[in-house]
Amino acid sequence: SLLGRQAGDAVQVEVGAGIDGDSAKVAVSGSIKCFGALTHHDTGQRIGSTVTLDLGAIDLIVEDKPQSFTTMSCFADAGVDADAYDIIVVKQGYLFPELEQIAKLAILCLSPGASNQLVAQLPFRLIPRPTYPMDELE
Repeated sequence: SLLGRQAGDAVQVEVGAGIDGDSAKVAVSGSIKCFGALTHHDTGQRIGSTVTLDLGAIDLIVEDKPQSFTTMSCFADAGVDADAYDIIVVKQGYLFPELEQIAKLAILCLSPGASNQLVAQLPFRLIPRPTYPMDELE
């Protein structure tokens, strides 16, 4: 827990949802860069909190609730100046319009987990088989 901590404090914490093997928690060490607000991407309403960790070559924004960063104001609300970075990585299926406008290059990385775009890799067990695209159909 980061309760009672402040910017500059050294920390060793676990990050990740820990729901399954694709979202296992990972231990990270670094220092607290800043605390901020987590705002809803549509309404701008505060829905939680963020902490930005300085892990050396990487700054990591950690949220206390799942929410996509889809606008530049999401970064600003978290206390982060997105323009100060050469590379920004967001975990979502595609870039939302505002982020796409500022991206010099967008790279889609197919990854396992709840937003896996390769649906044939999802472990469907309660559907009739064969079912396309999970199975080859004759």
